[in-house]
Formats: sequence, structure tokens, C-alpha cells
Amino acid sequence: MKKYHRTTALLHLKKRLSIDSIPIKNQERQGCSFKGPYHTYGVNEEVQNLLSKVRTDLDSFSEVEAYSLMLDGYKMSEYEFKRSQIKDLAAKSPIKPKNYRFFEIDSWLTAEEIHPYYKRLLTASSKTLFKPFRINRGLGNIGILVAVFIGIMLMPNIEIPSNISLPTVLFILPILYVLLLKAIYTGRLRNPAIKILFKIVPAVLIALTGFIFVNMYLLVFDKLFLYFGSMQKLKRKA
Repeated sequence: MKKYHRTTALLHLKKRLSIDSIPIKNQERQGCSFKGPYHTYGVNEEVQNLLSKVRTDLDSFSEVEAYSLMLDGYKMSEYEFKRSQIKDLAAKSPIKPKNYRFFEIDSWLTAEEIHPYYKRLLTASSKTLFKPFRINRGLGNIGILVAVFIGIMLMPNIEIPSNISLPTVLFILPILYVLLLKAIYTGRLRNPAIKILFKIVPAVLIALTGFIFVNMYLLVFDKLFLYFGSMQKLKRKA
């Protein structure tokens, strides 16, 4: 980096944020924190911290997430390029300022105090699943009630005849399956068709279950997340 300091700038989402080091076990935190400058490049520090934790797993990027990250990178790059006095950029002539769509989020990104709904959106962005329930409190409460209701409905309420042993019914198939797998891997069962069947069937079932769950998630929860994270919704909340 030192060799190329005139043509290189190091950028990342946690740069110039306040730093709190983790204390050693059984020792109090004393003199082990560094507080960086606030609003170094015009972005609210709490917003910057939340943006550094954004992740996507089964979700799309919402408009608010995408615009926030793009504008944050824009402001960060502008500050670091000027500070580092970078020369010889790829563009041979100065780039004309352009009114990009992500400037719509500027007032939320740079506000002295973060808007509550905007904060909920960015806080939910660090979570893995079911982000809409974390954004909309009413939807979250409904989700809890539905989960409790499903749990109650799934509770077994069937009278089992006295001549049937429930543990035997539940465990006999898994035990047989394990014994067959053991026979395959120890070489006692040499039939190639059975070996392939017992290796492929579990993988296919797991993959099929995952495929169904992911598609249901994208069709329902991802659509809700994109709605709650739209600029139109954020502006209505302002």
C-alpha cells in the first residue's frame, strides 16, 4: 500500500468507525477503546455501523439497502480519494457530477439522528431469515401467534391402542436404515443398486425439502421484505 499510495485507496464499511476492543477474560475494560471521528464523510455513524453488518442469504437487496450502500460507497470514495490525493485515475478527464437515483436516500443517510423506521430496516438487514417480521411489529406479532397456533395443532392428540408400542413404531425404521447403511459401508451388502439407492435418496429428499422451502420463502417473505424496504414506503414513514 505504501508503494502505491498515490494510486490506491483502502475502503471498507467499518473504516473510521468507533472501535471498542474486546476485554480479556476476567479483566475490566480500561483504556482499551478508540473513538474515531463522527460523520467523517457526512454519514451518520450509527447508520454506517448498521450498513457494515448488512448481509443477504435468502433475501434480495431492498431499495433502501441498495441505495444506502451505493451512496455510502460514493461518499466514502470521494472523501478517501481527496484525502489520499490519488492521482492518475482511470478516467482521463474529470467525471461530471451526475444525479444518481441513490441520492434519494441522502437525507436519511446523513441525518444527525437516525429515523426509527430507517433504523429498523437496517437492523433487520443484519439478520438471516424472516426480516419482514423484524421490520413490521404488527406482522411480527401475527407471526408469533401463527407459530404458536401451528405448534398447538401439531401436538399429537391421538389415542394409541394398548397393543402398539409407540417407541417401536417411531424408532424401528431409523434403526433399520442405520443398520443397512452400516452393512453397505462395511462391505457386507454388495448390491450396487441398493448402495446407490441408500446414498442418493436421503440427499434427494434433503435437496427437495430445501428447494420447496427456499421457493416458498422467496415467493412470500422476500416480496414482503422488498415492499417494506422500498423508498416509497420509507418516504411515507418520514
